[in-house]
Amino acid sequence: DVSTKDVQGQSLLGEVLGEAPLERAAIFTSSRDRGAKGHGKMFAVTDGRWKYLRIPDLKIESLYDLEEDPGETVDLQRDRPDLLRDLRSLWETWEAGQQAEASSSRLQVPEEELNVLREMGYMGGARRR
Repeated sequence: DVSTKDVQGQSLLGEVLGEAPLERAAIFTSSRDRGAKGHGKMFAVTDGRWKYLRIPDLKIESLYDLEEDPGETVDLQRDRPDLLRDLRSLWETWEAGQQAEASSSRLQVPEEELNVLREMGYMGGARRR
Protein backbone atom coordinates (compact mmCIF):
# COMPACT_ATOMS: atom_id res chain seq x y z
CA ASP A 1 0.00 0.00 0.00
CA VAL A 2 1.52 3.32 -1.10
CA SER A 3 0.57 6.53 0.65
CA THR A 4 0.42 9.81 -1.26
CA LYS A 5 3.18 11.09 1.02
CA ASP A 6 5.47 8.47 -0.60
CA VAL A 7 4.89 9.83 -4.12
CA GLN A 8 6.55 12.97 -5.37
CA GLY A 9 4.47 15.28 -7.52
CA GLN A 10 1.11 16.97 -7.73
CA SER A 11 -2.22 15.60 -8.96
CA LEU A 12 -3.25 16.87 -12.39
CA LEU A 13 -6.80 15.51 -12.07
CA GLY A 14 -8.43 18.86 -11.26
CA GLU A 15 -6.86 20.50 -14.29
CA VAL A 16 -7.67 17.56 -16.59
CA LEU A 17 -11.32 17.64 -15.47
CA GLY A 18 -11.43 21.43 -15.80
CA GLU A 19 -12.38 21.79 -12.13
CA ALA A 20 -9.29 23.38 -10.60
CA PRO A 21 -6.52 24.93 -12.68
CA LEU A 22 -3.09 23.85 -11.56
CA GLU A 23 -0.94 26.66 -10.21
CA ARG A 24 2.65 26.02 -11.20
CA ALA A 25 5.79 27.71 -12.34
CA ALA A 26 6.99 24.73 -14.37
CA ILE A 27 6.44 21.03 -14.97
CA PHE A 28 9.44 18.71 -15.23
CA THR A 29 9.32 15.32 -16.95
CA SER A 30 11.81 12.61 -17.73
CA SER A 31 11.88 9.26 -19.45
CA ARG A 32 14.80 7.09 -18.50
CA ASP A 33 14.05 4.08 -20.70
CA ARG A 34 14.54 3.61 -24.41
CA GLY A 35 11.52 4.77 -26.35
CA ALA A 36 10.13 3.40 -29.58
CA LYS A 37 12.71 5.36 -31.55
CA GLY A 38 15.57 4.08 -29.40
CA HIS A 39 16.60 7.58 -28.33
CA GLY A 40 17.32 6.73 -24.72
CA LYS A 41 16.76 9.25 -21.96
CA MET A 42 14.57 12.28 -22.58
CA PHE A 43 14.06 15.27 -20.30
CA ALA A 44 11.67 18.19 -20.62
CA VAL A 45 10.52 21.26 -18.75
CA THR A 46 7.56 23.44 -19.64
CA ASP A 47 6.30 26.67 -18.15
CA GLY A 48 2.93 26.23 -19.83
CA ARG A 49 3.75 28.06 -23.04
CA TRP A 50 7.35 27.05 -23.75
CA LYS A 51 8.80 23.55 -23.70
CA TYR A 52 12.49 22.69 -23.50
CA LEU A 53 13.38 19.14 -24.55
CA ARG A 54 16.74 17.41 -24.15
CA ILE A 55 17.83 14.00 -25.47
CA PRO A 56 21.38 13.61 -24.09
CA ASP A 57 22.31 10.40 -25.94
CA LEU A 58 21.71 12.16 -29.27
CA LYS A 59 23.01 15.56 -28.06
CA ILE A 60 19.68 17.15 -29.00
CA GLU A 61 18.05 20.20 -27.42
CA SER A 62 14.80 21.69 -28.70
CA LEU A 63 12.51 24.59 -27.80
CA TYR A 64 8.82 24.72 -28.70
CA ASP A 65 6.10 27.34 -28.34
CA LEU A 66 3.15 25.19 -27.21
CA GLU A 67 0.60 27.97 -27.76
CA GLU A 68 1.55 28.50 -31.40
CA ASP A 69 2.76 24.96 -32.12
CA PRO A 70 1.05 22.40 -29.84
CA GLY A 71 2.27 19.58 -32.10
CA GLU A 72 5.90 20.56 -31.42
CA THR A 73 6.87 20.68 -35.10
CA VAL A 74 8.93 23.91 -35.18
CA ASP A 75 12.11 23.98 -33.11
CA LEU A 76 12.74 27.58 -32.00
CA GLN A 77 16.08 27.14 -30.24
CA ARG A 78 17.94 29.29 -32.79
CA ASP A 79 15.29 32.02 -32.69
CA ARG A 80 15.13 32.16 -28.87
CA PRO A 81 18.56 31.20 -27.45
CA ASP A 82 17.85 33.29 -24.35
CA LEU A 83 14.72 31.30 -23.54
CA LEU A 84 16.46 28.01 -24.32
CA ARG A 85 19.25 28.97 -21.92
CA ASP A 86 16.76 29.98 -19.18
CA LEU A 87 14.75 26.76 -19.44
CA ARG A 88 17.93 24.65 -19.59
CA SER A 89 19.14 26.37 -16.42
CA LEU A 90 15.75 25.78 -14.76
CA TRP A 91 15.98 22.08 -15.68
CA GLU A 92 19.58 21.76 -14.43
CA THR A 93 18.73 23.42 -11.12
CA TRP A 94 15.72 21.12 -10.64
CA GLU A 95 17.70 18.01 -11.62
CA ALA A 96 20.53 18.86 -9.20
CA GLY A 97 17.96 19.20 -6.42
CA GLN A 98 16.46 15.83 -7.30
CA GLN A 99 19.87 14.14 -7.21
CA ALA A 100 20.71 15.74 -3.86
CA GLU A 101 17.36 14.68 -2.42
CA ALA A 102 17.77 11.11 -3.69
CA SER A 103 21.26 10.75 -2.24
CA SER A 104 20.21 12.17 1.14
CA SER A 105 17.13 9.99 1.48
CA ARG A 106 18.55 6.55 0.77
CA LEU A 107 16.52 3.76 2.29
CA GLN A 108 18.12 2.24 5.36
CA VAL A 109 17.37 -1.49 5.50
CA PRO A 110 18.21 -3.41 8.68
CA GLU A 111 20.93 -6.06 8.26
CA GLU A 112 18.50 -8.85 9.23
CA GLU A 113 16.22 -7.93 6.33
CA LEU A 114 19.18 -7.73 3.95
CA ASN A 115 20.17 -11.24 5.01
CA VAL A 116 16.68 -12.54 4.28
CA LEU A 117 16.78 -10.93 0.82
CA ARG A 118 20.21 -12.48 0.18
CA GLU A 119 18.95 -15.89 1.22
CA MET A 120 16.00 -15.51 -1.15
CA GLY A 121 18.41 -14.79 -4.02
CA TYR A 122 17.56 -11.11 -4.48
CA MET A 123 21.01 -9.81 -3.55
CA GLY A 124 23.47 -12.34 -4.90
CA GLY A 125 23.01 -14.81 -2.06
CA ALA A 126 22.03 -18.46 -2.37
CA ARG A 127 18.31 -19.12 -2.62
CA ARG A 128 16.81 -21.39 0.07
CA ARG A 129 14.79 -24.36 -1.10
